[in-house]
Amino acid sequence: MLSEIFQPLRGLAAAATVFAVPASAGQPVIEPPQTVLFTAGGPPEGEVYRAGIGIHLADGWHTYWRHPGDAGIAPTLTTEGSQNLKAVQLVFPAPERWSDGYSTSIVYHGDVLLPLMVHAADPSQPVVLDLQLTFGFCREICVPGEATFSATLSPDDGARPSAAERIADALDRVPVAETDGALPAVIAVEPDGPEAVRIRVRTAPGAAAETDLFVEPPDGWYIGQPQPVGVETDVAVFHLSLNGRPKAATVSGTPMRFTVATPDGGIEAVRALP
Repeated sequence: MLSEIFQPLRGLAAAATVFAVPASAGQPVIEPPQTVLFTAGGPPEGEVYRAGIGIHLADGWHTYWRHPGDAGIAPTLTTEGSQNLKAVQLVFPAPERWSDGYSTSIVYHGDVLLPLMVHAADPSQPVVLDLQLTFGFCREICVPGEATFSATLSPDDGARPSAAERIADALDRVPVAETDGALPAVIAVEPDGPEAVRIRVRTAPGAAAETDLFVEPPDGWYIGQPQPVGVETDVAVFHLSLNGRPKAATVSGTPMRFTVATPDGGIEAVRALP
């Protein structure tokens, strides 16, 4: 459980609030998720601290990946007011597919840990973080949420092995850039009718049924997500409709970023449409 590693840090203050939702008769009770910022502590690796934002969701609730899919609110992080901060990167482990029968969203369930890579401007000095996370969480209804955090990360911080292990596990499940000869791999993007393509993903032996695929289209393209249509020998096959693209948009040669999600992480690959 995430609560086992959400121990107080020096100079840490954290609060999660939910934007107001008008009350009405029969409206379901909305329980805000518990959102906490924590760090592994200890000396950073060079200029980089490993930290994380944890979101505990009740059964049946989900929150969203960096691209929410057909509907939802992608997490965004602001750092205004932070000191000695060169950069911070919010990292996303492999997500899940969720469908309500009408649309497909890209989500997380249960205990979610989003790693943060915090880069110090001056590694010899503490980093003072002042962060605000905007996100969404959904069950029968979707709710926008906001969490704010303040924390000081110092080269003199003590080790926190449980948090470090949990962050490392989450980082291991982050899809990585594809490499030649490695699996999984996007092996083909082919025409599949006048307004669609078929994507084939080669997997490790026996893993095709557990492999999923997501796409992040160009700005202004309101297309859906790839839909699984079958499994061949160690190949997962998906159909992607291009309905929803701008009428004047050029299809052939347009690059798309595909994320192949597996239980162990996955890969990211950019392919041009045929």
